[in-house]
Amino acid sequence: IQILLFQGSGDLVSPTRTCHALWSFLTHGDAFSLWTNARKSVPDLPEKPGFLSESAYAELVFLCHCHV
Repeated sequence: IQILLFQGSGDLVSPTRTCHALWSFLTHGDAFSLWTNARKSVPDLPEKPGFLSESAYAELVFLCHCHV
């Protein structure tokens, strides 16, 4: 878990897609600050829209697949 403190938003997305336990941990509760700090470390990234969660915004920005 300590390693996740030093990851960028794009790096946090990958573990959420590996297994349900990591997805559950990283998309709920205490992990909110991980996503917020990771997002703020990306220079020139537009502000997160209010209707998206931190993890959903990271997926939208950093994953290379269609979100329509």
